[in-house]
Amino acid sequence: MKPSINIIADKQNHQPSEEDLIQLSQRSSIVPNQSEIKPFLGIPKPASPTNPKFFNTRKSLDGTQSGLVYASKLKQLRKDQQQFIFDLADVDMRIYRSIEFEALGHSKNHLFRDVWAMMKGSNVVDVFEVDPANFSNFISEAYKYYQKHGNSFHNFKHGVTVMNTAYHFLKEGNLSLYFDSLSVAALMFASLMHDIGHTGHSNRFEDISRSQLAIVYNDTSILEMHHASLAFKILLHEDSNIFKTMDKEDYFIFRKYVIKGILSTDIKYHVSDLEKFQSKIDSTSFKPYATSTDIGDFLLLFGVLVHCADLYTPTKNYPWSLEWARLLNIEFVNQVKKEQELGLPVTPWYAKLSDPIEMAKSEKSFISKVVRPLWCEVDRFFEGRLSRHLENLDKNFGYWDSIEKGAMTVDSVKVPAGSSEEEESEESSDTMSKGGRTIMEEFSESGTIA
Repeated sequence: MKPSINIIADKQNHQPSEEDLIQLSQRSSIVPNQSEIKPFLGIPKPASPTNPKFFNTRKSLDGTQSGLVYASKLKQLRKDQQQFIFDLADVDMRIYRSIEFEALGHSKNHLFRDVWAMMKGSNVVDVFEVDPANFSNFISEAYKYYQKHGNSFHNFKHGVTVMNTAYHFLKEGNLSLYFDSLSVAALMFASLMHDIGHTGHSNRFEDISRSQLAIVYNDTSILEMHHASLAFKILLHEDSNIFKTMDKEDYFIFRKYVIKGILSTDIKYHVSDLEKFQSKIDSTSFKPYATSTDIGDFLLLFGVLVHCADLYTPTKNYPWSLEWARLLNIEFVNQVKKEQELGLPVTPWYAKLSDPIEMAKSEKSFISKVVRPLWCEVDRFFEGRLSRHLENLDKNFGYWDSIEKGAMTVDSVKVPAGSSEEEESEESSDTMSKGGRTIMEEFSESGTIA
C-alpha cells in the first residue's frame, strides 16, 4: 500500500527523500482524498490548510531550507537590478540571434537580462504572460542551483549559452515551420535548465561512488534526470512559476517536451539519435511538426536540437571556443583528483588532460567524431544556415592541431580580462567539488573514440 501524504507528514522528525518528493510532485495516486487537493499545472497538490507541516519543512537536496517551498526565503531583486533586467530599450536584440553572442564576459545581472531578452524575443513572455516578479524569483533560484557546486564550466553561463544557441536555431533555422508557441517555450526552458544543479561530476562518477542521485535515479541518466526534476521543482512554487497561466493540458505536453530535451543531452543517446535523425532527414515521411497527431518525429527533432545546442563549445568564435574548452577540462582534471582522493577507479580518458598536448588530442577527437557529425546533420536540416558554425569547427580544429604540434600553447590563448570569472552567488557553498561531465566516456568505452 502506498503511503498517503498525511502519513508521511505526520511522522515526527521525518525528512522526505528525493524519491518521496518525486512521488508527491508527479503521482496523484498517492493523494487519498481528491476533495482536499487543487490542480497546479496539472499536478495535484494538497491545499495548504490540510497539510501545512509537510510543505513548510521540506528541504532541498543540499539540506538547506529551500527546495519545493521557500516563500519566506525568496530574495527579491533590488529595484535597480529589475530596471536593468527588464528595460530592453537600449538592447540590440540582433545580438541574441547572432553567432557573436558570448556569455563569458557577462555579469550575473547581465545574464539575467539575457534570459529575459531571449524569452521576450521568442514571444514566450507575451504568449504566457510571464510576470516580471515571478521571473525574478525563478531566475534567482535557477542561478543559485547552477552556481551551487562552483563548477568552472557547468554553471549558469553555460545554461545561458545553450539557451542562446537554441534561440539562434529558432531564429535562423526557421523553426517556426515546425514549432508552435508551447514548444518554443519548452525549447527555451529546456535549453536554459538542462544542467541545473550539476554536481560537477560525470554520470560514471555518480554511479561508481554510489551517490544519493545514483540511488534515486537507478543509475539511469543520473544527472539528466536530476536536472529535469529540479527544473520542474522550481516551477512548483507559485512565486517562481513563470508558466502559471499555462493550462493543465498544455502543461503536460510542455513537460513531455522539456524532459525529452534534457534527457537527450545524455551522451549515451548520441549515436542512436544521430542515426535516427540522419535517416529521417532523408525520408519523405519525416514530419517533425508540433501540431502533428503523432509527435514522435517532433520529439526526435526537439531532443536533437537541445543536444546540439549543448555541444556548442567548438563552434564558438576564437578565442572563446578555446576558453570554454579550457574551463571544461578543468572539471575533467578535478574529477580525476577527486577519484584518487576517494580511492575510486580513475576515469582513463580524463587522466592525462592536465597535459596540454593530450588535451589538444582529446579536443580534436571530440570535434571530428562527436560534434561535427551532429552539427553537419542539423545544418543539413536547416538547409545550410549554420555555415559559420561549421567554419568555426574547422578553424578551432586547426588551433588544437597547432597546440598538439607545439606551434602554439593553451596559455597563449588570451580572452578579455575577467571574462571567465564570475562573482560567486551568496548561496554558493564554501566547499566546492569540481569534476567533469560525461562528454566522451561512453564513446571511449565502446571504442568509438580512440
